[in-house]
Amino acid sequence: MLAKFLKGKQNFIPVLIFALAGAGFLLLNFVQLSDTAALISACLFAVTLIHSVIIINKFPYFRENYYFSFICCLLFVILSCCVENIRFYSAFFILSLILTQILFTYQNEIYIFNSFDFGFFLGFAVIFYPPFWIFAIYLICMYIFKGKTEIKGLIAALLGMVAFSILALEVVAVWDLWYLLDDFKEKLIIDTFVWKHQYFFLLPIFIPAGLGIWDYFSHINRQSASKKIVYFDVLLYSFFVFIFLIFYGGEHQILLFLLFIPMAIFTSNYLTYSRNILHKELILWGMLICLLLYRFHSYISLPKIFDQVTF
Repeated sequence: MLAKFLKGKQNFIPVLIFALAGAGFLLLNFVQLSDTAALISACLFAVTLIHSVIIINKFPYFRENYYFSFICCLLFVILSCCVENIRFYSAFFILSLILTQILFTYQNEIYIFNSFDFGFFLGFAVIFYPPFWIFAIYLICMYIFKGKTEIKGLIAALLGMVAFSILALEVVAVWDLWYLLDDFKEKLIIDTFVWKHQYFFLLPIFIPAGLGIWDYFSHINRQSASKKIVYFDVLLYSFFVFIFLIFYGGEHQILLFLLFIPMAIFTSNYLTYSRNILHKELILWGMLICLLLYRFHSYISLPKIFDQVTF
């Protein structure tokens, strides 16, 4: 039922998905939306979601369904927490903007950002959330691995990073804001990932993503050049997200948002090309159940049937 509904081409489907996502977000975070910081974070949250879905749904292999929209909204709503963290949501919005533009570059000749912009605006993301410096390495590696055809892009991206660094240092020097450097250095301290028992509920949702990756590589010779580039960029980004989580994940569950775009793309790829309707239904409902269990794990307790047992 759900798989067929998302496969439909009616215009009301994405509107309904966004309406339900918005209502779910408000219900789950209503108590936290009582101050200005939380409201600004929620707005950044919503803009990031809407922009990502609109851009990636333009890809030719996602035009005929709304799997990507549904999975993105589901991940955003269920994983949402700590909505007062303006610095993270600001940096995350910029990072998602850069990533979606990178993916969109080879889909259309008309795009907003160029390579210089990627490097320059990534500097803003690092200023808001310093640990995002790891994604500067992602950007550099992305151009290096693509070979000689992207040398100009690599140089432009590096120039963008240098230009932003010079501009930032000039602002700090002119306004005598050197104390901000101490705060910046403090945010760069390694905070290694801490495993929590509720993460077990999230492990099953990686299975359909893995199936999507397997399906892609199983038919890689049939894929278009633009799709190969998109999936290369997403896989490389995923690799650096895991590195980021290992070194800076800590106990910050909010950082799981970094996985939402690759997870949604890989899973949507499998759902789009799988012919087994039952598998699609099981995956969609399974993801929904796992995410709900993760969200409400604190209300789940096993019956203590052995409390009164004595030997």
